[in-house]
Amino acid sequence: MKLNKKHSFWLGLNYSFLIISSFINLKINLLNFGNEKFGIWIALASIWGIGSILDFGLGISVTKYIAQTVSESKQKISKLVSTSLFLFVLIGLGLFFVISLIGSFFYLNDTKIISEQNLEIAKNVFLILGFSFFIQYLNMFFRAVLEGFNSFLTTSRISMIATFLILVSTVSNWLFNLTLTHLALFYFVSFSIILCIYIFIIFNRYSFLKISLKKIDFKIVKSIFSFSSSVQATTLLGQVVDPVVKYIISVGFDISFLPAYELARKLSLAVTGLFHSSFRNLLPNASSVIGEENQKKYFELQIANVSRYSVLYIIIPFGLFLWVFPLFMEFWFNIKEASFIFLFLILAESINAFGFSIYIFYFATGKVYVNIVVQSLNLIIYPLILSTGFLINHNSWGFIGYAFSTLIANIFMIFFAKKWLKIDLKKFSSASFLIIFVTYLSALFVVSIYSYSFPSQIYWVTSFFSLVILIGLLINYKSYLNIIKNILKYE
Repeated sequence: MKLNKKHSFWLGLNYSFLIISSFINLKINLLNFGNEKFGIWIALASIWGIGSILDFGLGISVTKYIAQTVSESKQKISKLVSTSLFLFVLIGLGLFFVISLIGSFFYLNDTKIISEQNLEIAKNVFLILGFSFFIQYLNMFFRAVLEGFNSFLTTSRISMIATFLILVSTVSNWLFNLTLTHLALFYFVSFSIILCIYIFIIFNRYSFLKISLKKIDFKIVKSIFSFSSSVQATTLLGQVVDPVVKYIISVGFDISFLPAYELARKLSLAVTGLFHSSFRNLLPNASSVIGEENQKKYFELQIANVSRYSVLYIIIPFGLFLWVFPLFMEFWFNIKEASFIFLFLILAESINAFGFSIYIFYFATGKVYVNIVVQSLNLIIYPLILSTGFLINHNSWGFIGYAFSTLIANIFMIFFAKKWLKIDLKKFSSASFLIIFVTYLSALFVVSIYSYSFPSQIYWVTSFFSLVILIGLLINYKSYLNIIKNILKYE
C-alpha cells in the first residue's frame, strides 16, 4: 500500500497503545469504583462524547484546505487557520451549553438512573467533563492543522502522550483511592497539557501563522461548510447509536450493566478498528477514479479484494481465537455478562468489516446519501430491538438487533451498487468465499444463541467453534493464500 512506512508504523503503534491502555484503564476503574459508580462515569462521558463527534466535518475540512493551500501564500493559510479556529471556538461553546442542558434533563434529574446518593458527585463530574470536552474540541482543531501540514508523525506522538497521561491519571486515582471527581479533574489537566503542546509546536514550527479576528474570512466559512455538511450527517448518525444504546441500558435495565456493555464494545471495535486503519488510503484512491465505467472496474476488483480479505481477517480473531475472549473478560475483568454481549456484537462487526470498503467507496464517489440511509437503518432498528428486549422481555437478547440492522444495511449497499454500476455480484464475491462467510456467520449466530441460553457451556462451545475454524482454514489454505497475494497488490 502506498502509505508512508513511518506514518504507518507510528499510526499502528499509536492505535495499539491506545487499545492496550484503554483496557488497563477499564480494569483499574472497575476495581476502584465498582459497576454502579463507573457506570455513571461511562454514561456521563458518553453524553460529552456526542459533542466530540459534532465537529460538522470541520476537522476533515481544515486538513483538506490547509493541504491544498500549503504551496500558496502564507497570508491565505493564516486566514484559513484564523477562520477555522473561530468556528471551532464558536461551535464548541455552543455544544457545551446545549449538551449541559441535555445531560441535566436526561441524567441528572432522573433518580432512576443516578441515585440521590451519587447525584452530587455526578453533577460535579458532568461539569468537569464538560470543560474537558471543550479543551478536547480545541485539540481536534490543532490536530487537524498539523495533519494539513502532513505532520502525522507529530500528531501520532502527541496522541500517545495523551493516552499515557490518561493512564497515569487512572493509576494515580486508584493508588490514592480518590473519587470520580478527582478522576475528572485529572482528565481536564491531561487534555490541557496536550493543548499547550499543540500550540507550542504549531507556532514554533510554523512561525508565519498569524491568528487574529481581522483575518476571519466568511467566504472560507461557506467553503468549509459546503464540503463538510454531508460528511457530518453520516458521522453523526453513526456515532449517536452508542450513546442511545447506553441510555436504553440505563433506563430499561440497570446502569451497573454499562461496564459489561462497554467492555464488549471496546473489545469488538479493537479488532475491527485495526482492519479499518489498514485501509485508510482507500478513500483517496477511490476518489481519484473518474467515470462510472472505471468506478465499476474499481469496485469489482479493489473493493471486492478488500471485502474478501475482511472474511479472512475476521475469521482469525473472531473464529480461530474466539475462545480467548470469554476467558479474558471473566478472569481479567470478572465480568462474565460481557461475553454474551460480545458474541452478539461481533456478529455485527463481522458484517461491518465485509461492507467497510463499500461504505468508503460511496463516500469517495459522492454517494453519501447511501451511507446516510445505512446509518439511519442502524439507528432505528438496533435501539428498537434492544428496547424490546429490555422493556418487554427483561433480558439482553436485544443486542442481536445490531447484527440484524447491519445485515439489512449491508445488503442494501450491495444491491445499490448492483443497480447503479450494474455490478456483477459473481465478480464482486466468488461463490466459495460467500459460502464461507455465510457459514461462518450462521455458525457464530448459533454459538451466540446457545451460549446465551446455556451460560456454563460458553467455554466449551467457543472452543469447539475455534477448532472447526482451524480445520476449515487448513482445508481451504490455498484460497486464503490467494486472497493475501491479491491484497498485497492492492493500490
